[in-house]
Amino acid sequence: LGANTIGTDNIAIGDDALLANTTGIDNVAVGGDALKAQTVGVRNVGIGKNAMTALTTGTDNVAIGQGALDAATTAVENVAIGTDALGACTVGINNIAIGDDACLALTTATACIGIGRDALLAVTTGVNNIAIGDTAGNTITTGSGNTILGQAAQASAVGAVDQIVLGRGVTGVADNAITLGD
Repeated sequence: LGANTIGTDNIAIGDDALLANTTGIDNVAVGGDALKAQTVGVRNVGIGKNAMTALTTGTDNVAIGQGALDAATTAVENVAIGTDALGACTVGINNIAIGDDACLALTTATACIGIGRDALLAVTTGVNNIAIGDTAGNTITTGSGNTILGQAAQASAVGAVDQIVLGRGVTGVADNAITLGD
């Protein structure tokens, strides 16, 4: 809080936590470099070394884990729990990543949910994708509207659209289709 001018109700614990905050309010940073670059962000919580390190003006984000949401600059309403969860997210909106490296490559995607280690690992700009399970949906990059449930379950292509894939190790067969495992 070394740069704080009129920011209020902020908590900073750790080396350089909330270091650049000037007018941001209602923020919590716990861990070295947590929310380090934030200047005017509001209602952000960063817990863990390098959690939301690059965030400047984002609002209503939660990052728990080393490197969680660490590339975010103006991201809004994201939740990242796990080491490097949403690690590449810069301006993403309304995303949820729970698990180490969940949604790791996501940059500007909206409304994606990845639950499990490496879930939606490669999605970058796709929207409205849901993947639950260890490595579920980790081949999708730009696809949208997919629901992938099951350990190692995958869509049929990186740009898959509206696929529902259910079952361990199952791969979708086509856009706008439901694929069930046995």
